[in-house]
Amino acid sequence: MYNRILRKNQKGVRRENYDKVLFYLVLTLALFGLLMVFESSSSYAQNVFGNKYKFLFQQFVWVLIGFFGMWYVYKVKLRVLKSWAKPLMLISLGFLAVLALQSTLSKIFGTSVQTPFTKITYGAFRWVVLNPPPFPAVPLLGRISFQPTDIAKLAFILYISLFLEKISPKDKRKQLGFLVLVLTTVGLVFLEPDFGTAAIFISIAVALYFVSNLPLIYLFLGLPLMAVLGGILSFSSAYRRQRLMTFFNRRETDILKEGYHILQILIAIGSGGVFGLGFGESRQKYAYIPEVVSDSIFAVIAEEFGFVGSVVLALVFLALIWRGITIAKNQRDVFGRSLAVGISCWLGVQTFINLFAMVHLIPLTGVTLPFISYGGSSMVVSLMGVGILLKLSKH
Repeated sequence: MYNRILRKNQKGVRRENYDKVLFYLVLTLALFGLLMVFESSSSYAQNVFGNKYKFLFQQFVWVLIGFFGMWYVYKVKLRVLKSWAKPLMLISLGFLAVLALQSTLSKIFGTSVQTPFTKITYGAFRWVVLNPPPFPAVPLLGRISFQPTDIAKLAFILYISLFLEKISPKDKRKQLGFLVLVLTTVGLVFLEPDFGTAAIFISIAVALYFVSNLPLIYLFLGLPLMAVLGGILSFSSAYRRQRLMTFFNRRETDILKEGYHILQILIAIGSGGVFGLGFGESRQKYAYIPEVVSDSIFAVIAEEFGFVGSVVLALVFLALIWRGITIAKNQRDVFGRSLAVGISCWLGVQTFINLFAMVHLIPLTGVTLPFISYGGSSMVVSLMGVGILLKLSKH
């Protein structure tokens, strides 16, 4: 009788023993993100759509869907997550292949080759539209589009984690298969072209391989190949070449053309000073900064909250990454440890690619700031990734 009661109590404790610190860190970031999406977009939304709450409402819907996704993956069994790995990876590779093919054909023929279901932004094929004309718009949300790379990040981590669980250090064939899978995924993302996201995939692959028990020789062979591929593809796009030239020769670029975006970001950050202009006092949000509500939202944060606020935000992200690494250290199996490392690396690298680009340490990439930037697919998939971390924190 006593043993049954003890087992019941132990099960009850285990059900509640998830990482509450991680959950509240992410909740804080998501709520702050909603606030900054409204602050950054209200003027533009009012002038263009006649509704200053348009972006806030849409982002709120995606946040709700994301937290539902977080709860769902938190509740499902690990074996269910394992069963998702291969189908999600195949679907992701299919979408990436279609976008890469259209991008490649456009370069070959010198004209845009696209379907109604894809969208080009700044010369890159990164978006899939679910309901283009003549399909009806979704009430309140309009045309729904997503970036397949967002889904591919989670699929990639799931599949590689499952792959590493089954692989043996002596199985040379599967080790080569790991390298082929990584090169294929990264190559397709490069071809869109999306170099910031490709860097995230490379970082995830390196981190997962490094914490596995596999020989490091394949890692040292793969990194030079990726570097060569990246160098070649970096100059295959006129837009990307211009981005690189703007980064390396800022003084010689035209501040009204290719240098305009980064200049306006730096003006915003510089205007914030130490303590910022105050909430709602940003001047650069008024149609000066391109992509102000998505990729460049940190510039408004820095302008309104200053250096101190920016450091606090960075510390919150560092705390989130630290919780993820702590969860990884506590895992007893390869699959769980790889999942936690992969998700922590994904969110951490994506965060600092965005922040480094904003302060001009690296070229602008188009990578969003997790949980803060406007965007449905990024928000939903990122929150689902955190849901997996919360699930793993119980074990």
